[in-house]
Order: sequence, then C-alpha cells, then structure tokens
Amino acid sequence: MTRSGDYFISVRLFDDIVGWSNGGSLYQMRIGAPGANTACRNQTAVNAGIVPGQVVAIGQRSTQAAGRPARGKSLVMQQPVLIKGSAAIDRPALLGVPRDLGQGGASALGKAPTTWQPSLGHQGIGPGETDSVLRTILYAKALAGSGQWSAVFENFTMQALQAAAPSFVPNDREYPKQRWHYDAIELPAALGLAAQRAGDARVAPVVAVLDTGVVIDHPDLAGQLEPGFDFITDPARAGDGDGIDANADDSSISVGSSFHGTHVAGTIAARSNNAIGGIGVAPMARIMPVRVLTDRGATSFYDIDQGIRFAAGLSNDSGVIPTRPASVINLSLGAGRACSSSDANYFQDLQARGITVVVASGNDSSASRLQPIGFPANCPGVIAVGATDAQFKRAYYSNGGAELTLVAPGGDQRVSTTGTGLPDGVFSTMATISGGRRQPTYASLQGTSMATPHVSGIVALMKYLDPTLTPIRIDALIRSGEIVDDLGPVGRDSETGFGQLNARKAAQAAIRSAGGTGTPAPLPGRIEAFPSMLALGALRESIDFELRRVGEPSTRVVRLASDSPAVVVAPLGSAVDPVSGLGTYRVSARRNLMAPGQAVFATITVELTVGDAVRVPVSVERRASGAGTGSLGPVYLLVIDQDAVDAGAPDTVAAEVPLAAPLNGAYEYTATVPGASRIVLYAGTDNDNDLLICSRGEACGGYPVLSDRDRVLSPRGDLERIDFELAPFGGINAQSLSAGGPRRGPGK
Repeated sequence: MTRSGDYFISVRLFDDIVGWSNGGSLYQMRIGAPGANTACRNQTAVNAGIVPGQVVAIGQRSTQAAGRPARGKSLVMQQPVLIKGSAAIDRPALLGVPRDLGQGGASALGKAPTTWQPSLGHQGIGPGETDSVLRTILYAKALAGSGQWSAVFENFTMQALQAAAPSFVPNDREYPKQRWHYDAIELPAALGLAAQRAGDARVAPVVAVLDTGVVIDHPDLAGQLEPGFDFITDPARAGDGDGIDANADDSSISVGSSFHGTHVAGTIAARSNNAIGGIGVAPMARIMPVRVLTDRGATSFYDIDQGIRFAAGLSNDSGVIPTRPASVINLSLGAGRACSSSDANYFQDLQARGITVVVASGNDSSASRLQPIGFPANCPGVIAVGATDAQFKRAYYSNGGAELTLVAPGGDQRVSTTGTGLPDGVFSTMATISGGRRQPTYASLQGTSMATPHVSGIVALMKYLDPTLTPIRIDALIRSGEIVDDLGPVGRDSETGFGQLNARKAAQAAIRSAGGTGTPAPLPGRIEAFPSMLALGALRESIDFELRRVGEPSTRVVRLASDSPAVVVAPLGSAVDPVSGLGTYRVSARRNLMAPGQAVFATITVELTVGDAVRVPVSVERRASGAGTGSLGPVYLLVIDQDAVDAGAPDTVAAEVPLAAPLNGAYEYTATVPGASRIVLYAGTDNDNDLLICSRGEACGGYPVLSDRDRVLSPRGDLERIDFELAPFGGINAQSLSAGGPRRGPGK
C-alpha cells in the first residue's frame, strides 16, 4: 500500500468450470509489510510484471481435445486475438485480450463482478491500467475454464536474478517448488554451462527408466520420449489387461496407481522453458520408458531383467532391439537380497558396454537405524544412490553401508523447512485419477526413488557435454571427490557414500574431459545459502543452513546478523571453516520474545569481504493463546493393516468418524481392530469429499510417524492414549502414506 488508512480485502475464487466459486476451497492468504521477507510473496511490485491485455495459452493436443468432455454450462465469450505463435498446436501462443469485455470483463465472464472501481493505482500504475490488469487476469481464468486449452496464464515480464556466472532461470511456473532440491546440486549453474554448448551438433543421451511406465500424454514429457516397451508378463497383475507389448504407457485408472515412473522420468528430463510445470535435471536428454512394475509397484526379477536387456540393446523376449540403446539406466526399485557372483558379472558387463546403471539404495532405515542397501544397488558396476533431506543430512529412511556410492536429494515430507510452505518433497510430473479418467498433474514425493533420477539426470548431462565419457571414468570422478560435495565425516562414509553429486562440478568435469575446444572461462564465483529460505513455523525450534561456494569465489564470510531478536544464528561448532566462514549455521527461534499469535519475518544477513551480502529470509510464528483448541471439522480415523499393505491386499481394517466438535482441540476415538498383528493409524480431514483423507491442503496425521514403515504398532491387547497431532498438509500425495492412499469410504 502507498497510503495509510483502512482497507478491505475481498477474495473471490473461481471454480473449475467458469465463474465465481459457490463451493468450498482450500485457500491460504498471508498479509505482511513490504520488505518483511516472508516466504510468501506479500508485495506486488509494478503489477507483478503482468503485461496488461496479453495472455499465454497452450493449445490442446488433438487427442486430448477429442476426448475432453464438455465442462459445465456453455460459455459465450469474445475470442482472443492471436498476436504470435499458433493456437492449433501443442506450444505456447501469445493472445490479446479483446478490448470490448465490458466493465471488469462482465460481458465475457458471465458471473464476473458487476463493478470494479479501483480507487488507488499501484506504484507506477494508474487506475486504468490496474483495471486492464484485472480484466487480463479474469479473461485468462475464463479461457482456462473453457477446457479448450491445456494451460492459460497472464503474460509476465522476467529479469535476470544473478549477474555473475552462467545462469539457467526457466519460466516454468512450478519451478520454485523444485528450487531446494535443484539448488542443492547446483543445477542452475550446470544448465547454464550446458546452454553454452546448445549450438553444437550434439546427440541427446537416452536414459531408460525401468519403472511403472510413464504418462505418455503428460505435457511436460511431450517430445522427450523414445520408443519403449512393456515387459510385465502376467496380464492379471499388469494393470493394462495384457502381457508384454510395445506400449509403455502407464494407463492404469486405479485410484491406487502410484505413477511412480512418471515422477522419476520428470525429474530426469521434463521439458524446460515451456511455461508449465517444472523442469528435469537434463531437459536435453530423452527418456526410454520401460514398463517393468505394476501400478502397485510389484513385479518379478525376470521382467526387470528383460527390461534391462531391452534398454541395453541386448536380445530379449520382445524380439525388438532399440535403434538407440540407452547410455543410462535408472532403477528406482530394489529387493532385499544379496548380489550373487552372476549378478555382479551381469552389471559389470553392462558397465563395460558403456552403460551407466543408477540404482536406489532403498527406504528401509529409520533416523536411529541404518539398514543395508538392497539389490541391485549392492552389486559392483552400478551407482548406488542414497537420499538426503533439505539440510544435507541423510534422509531418515535412506539405506546405506559399504556399497553406497553417493547421495542426492530425496526429501523428507514430514517437515517443511525450505520456505515454500510445502513439505520437503521432490516435485515432479505425476498423474491423478478423477472420474475414472487419468489426468496429468504434478506432485511431491520422497524416497531414494526420487534421489536416483537426480543422479541419472546429471550423468546424462555429462554424456551430453562429452559423449565419450565412460561409466568407469564417471566412477573415478566420483571416487576422487571431483564431482561430489563431501558430507558427514571427511571422506567416504556409510550414510552418504562419497558425498552428494554436484551437477555444476560434473558439468565442468565433462567439459574438461571433452578437450579445450570451446571450453568456457572458469565459472565466476559466489557464495550462496542452501536452502535459500527458511521456515521455522510454530513448532520447530531450530533449523540449519549451509554457506557454500559456487564456482571459485575470492570472498569470505565476515559476519552474520539477524534483524530480529526472535531469530538468532550461530555457527554449528566445527562445521564452519574458521578462515572462509563457510559451513553449517544453526538458526534458532526465541518465541519467548514474541507476542502470542505473532509472526516474525526476519532476515539473516551474511556480510562478505567485498562489501556484498547474502540474505536469508526466515519466518517464525508463535501460537496464539488457546491455539490448538479449535476444530478442524469432521476428522476420519483409519487403522491400516501394514502386513496387508506389504502384500498388496485391502488394508483398512477399522474406520471411525470422531465427533466434529473436539474437546479443547482434542478428538477422542476408539477403534476395534480384528486380527491385525501390525497396524498404523492415520487420521485426517476430507474437505473435498473425495473419500480420501490427507489430500492436498487437508489436515493429516499418523501414528507412530507418517511414512515410517519401521515404526508400526503390534498390539497384544488394548492400547490406550495413542495421541498424535494433525496439521494441514500442502502438496503431499496421499499415495505416499500407504498403498493406494488412506481411503475413508468402503472398499479399496
């Protein structure tokens, strides 16, 4: 605001047809002072860069348009003016908003507001232009609701965010949700280096994803796919009604479908700069989908072996040899068995053929117990990948041991620490089932399955920059420490291997390997904070961040300071280098200095020797007096039979709807559990009435801990006082909680 006074905020929501919402909504709004550095943007600078009168729309594919049902009532609206591009193909087109929409767009939008009287222009924008911006937003919403476009949004301006070093700043709208796990591996700098090679004649590396198949019509995978194959031999378990065939599409429409392979594929090579969704680690690569897992994730080793042989260009049951075999094979799967001598020879032979096999280490550990990595990650000749969280620590579930090669971001969705307000998961392509139809979408998941495609993508990026790189050479670069960031104890360790793979270091090593021709100047150096934003919320007492070099900076850290007494920062003992000041720092909340119900948006300023500074926004809240004594509305309790989950059988053995009016914020429940030896409890709300709890934005909780498979209850009698907290979840996928997701309705 630019003028003192009283203001009223009116929020009107669009439903998924067109017009003002007349139903419920999951909505969060934060209001703060400009410059308060909240993790949520609370200041609209020069109309948020929206270009008045212009929208960007991506046309529907013909197959999508033909199969799309009519959405709600018919809509009479002025047709947009094509400024640039084509509205007939699956690519962005720049459209102009018709000038004769009427006051506030009422004539075009049916139930749009009948009056719009801007009394105060934004900074540098007059009331007339403010009105034009509003009409542009309304018209974009109307086009999106018409069902004739796969994506519509306002055209907006962008500016360079980093002057030093090659930088890759994509326009993909969901990229901020990926920042924490891509910043952790210095991906923007790596893709900036790769962009300097874009003009050269280069062959896109092929990465085979052996998984559940992929959603072929996902817009962020369009143009990124090589011909694949389906090697699931048992039609009864395949989920698509047949045995092996040339269709690697994950076509299941079961509510329990995981779309695991689609998520993995998106992390490797989702399209970049197409103004939708997110990006992949190596968007210049191509994905070969090989379907070897069913929609519930189970399969046989034989099916996987046939998929590996197909991807490697060896003889297989399909009788098909790919025109371009894969140079990288991603296996985000595993089993609990040892690696035999024949297995070892098999994977070493693949390595000798020039194929890098990247395998997930497994998710069987807990915070206090490190489990050995599974098969085939425990075989020689592969890269065994563990997972880290947003704090560069071993993710609690990640397996380790002597065979662990390295780690990559896998996330921890129990917490939200990166300032986005969402759980710390890996964000990528996904699909959902709605009305019996599969719809491409996006979601965050966690696991070594999510860490592994980060590594496959970096290897593909290296192969793009130097196609002659061999798996043996890449392994040597890892073991020498040249392309990893050492974590934990100095040198190799059981929890993080040789360290976390660094995309920028890997890209530079590949460029050096390719020879001096066109080698860019050394990457200009800077110091950055990882994560770049921190959120302590209302419960977390402390959180760590790391100051790291990017490139070769000549600067060092002089001092750190917080601008709020409620937020303090201190070095984490010996984890900070005394000369450079780089290392790990701990940020702590002093809520006793805050008023009940207060939120503080502080800034930690890191002063550098050159007079420059790095600034880290931190948000912290203190719960109001009486907080936690209200009601979330109806809460559904489910008791899950973990043995049934592991066997892929129906898993809900008891369900109860507690009273909608809790006593002092506590819901009391009683559940009778017949015949289950290992159980897990989940509870949550179902705001959208889809019979699934713990969906995006709904309250959710679990006992002992969400997604911790080792901590189950084994009742030998009545259990009492089983208490756990419920909290709103944003962006978490219910499928990560149990097989198929907690379902409150009858049946599976």
